Amino acid sequence: MNRIDIEMIDQNSPDTELVEKAAKLLTSGQLVVGPTETQYGLMARGDDSAVLDELYKLKKRPMTAPTAIFVGSYSEVTKYAYTNKMSDSLAEAFLPGPLTLVLAAKEHLKSPVACDGKVGVRISSSPFLTSLIGKVDYPVTATSANLSGCAGSDSAREAMESFGDAVSLYLDAGVLDGPVSTVIDCSGKEVKLIREGAISFELVRETVSGVQ
Repeated sequence: MNRIDIEMIDQNSPDTELVEKAAKLLTSGQLVVGPTETQYGLMARGDDSAVLDELYKLKKRPMTAPTAIFVGSYSEVTKYAYTNKMSDSLAEAFLPGPLTLVLAAKEHLKSPVACDGKVGVRISSSPFLTSLIGKVDYPVTATSANLSGCAGSDSAREAMESFGDAVSLYLDAGVLDGPVSTVIDCSGKEVKLIREGAISFELVRETVSGVQ
């Protein structure tokens, strides 16, 4: 059995050594639980199919259920997806922040990051995640740190109860019980609501009103 490693972190002013530790673990194909601006995420490198397979088995999540990727900036989104005027408007209004944009995926992306030709992309407002993503050259997945079908974890220790030593590092930023991100499909001619969260769909529609 591996030793379970848990570290306290201030996600608004994260310790550089802890960020580097998390980045090295992710790069080596290991899993990390850490804070996002909404809830705790189970993190993995998003370009490694073997690691993603491990993550999905750990969560007991069907491979047909997509997982979003985090990138550092909107300009980086074009590496993985086709942007459009609607996504441009939403990004300008709400990103970085708790919004997931579902866009047409670039052809090189594979399942489960790409699902039905689409990919969900997030740009976090969390200084911790921003720092972490700045230290790696691949997208990072951060699906909710819970077993599939269960409520999200409000704390790192709650996530630890679910995943134990299958996760190499737990970064504890205290209780996180904010709303989930809003998920908007803007891959077509109109925006579609996948999940309403921190940003209301009414505000999303107002933002893209008149945008083609």
